[in-house]
Amino acid sequence: MSNYTHADLVRIAALWLQRYSSVVVLTEIRSGSEIADAIGWKKDGHSTLIECKASKADFRQDRKKFFRQVHELGIGQSRYFMAPKGLLNAQDLPKKWGLLEVAGNRVYLSRRSQPHGRYNLPAENKLLISCVRRLGQDPPQNMVVKAYRYPTKCTGTIGVVDESDV
Repeated sequence: MSNYTHADLVRIAALWLQRYSSVVVLTEIRSGSEIADAIGWKKDGHSTLIECKASKADFRQDRKKFFRQVHELGIGQSRYFMAPKGLLNAQDLPKKWGLLEVAGNRVYLSRRSQPHGRYNLPAENKLLISCVRRLGQDPPQNMVVKAYRYPTKCTGTIGVVDESDV
């Protein structure tokens, strides 16, 4: 039995994504029928999905999901499972999936993900649009929206439309 809860692993996954160059990180957000435990995007748009598993039973259930069986329907150009060290075997992972193992305060890259050339880009876009829409709103209790303002040479702006005005 692991000392890590699913929530612990999600928090660790988000930190790992931030440390490894993701400039946008979302946790436990729904894209159609898939709920991403953690997903991050680098500046070049490359997305990395991390599915957190605190038990083998949860891992076995995950394999039954239709977007795991038809890989093009899943999100994430790179995909990882994150689990307590020793819980999962790299041989049991789906093709192209990587494995991140947690022990103590460290994350070990046990198997590197291979990029998925075909993935569900429209679903990823919906995730990002959903988050941008929340800027300027009072987020639900379980959501944290952090908006940062940095001086840049970029002249772009973000406008959030109040749906009641449309």
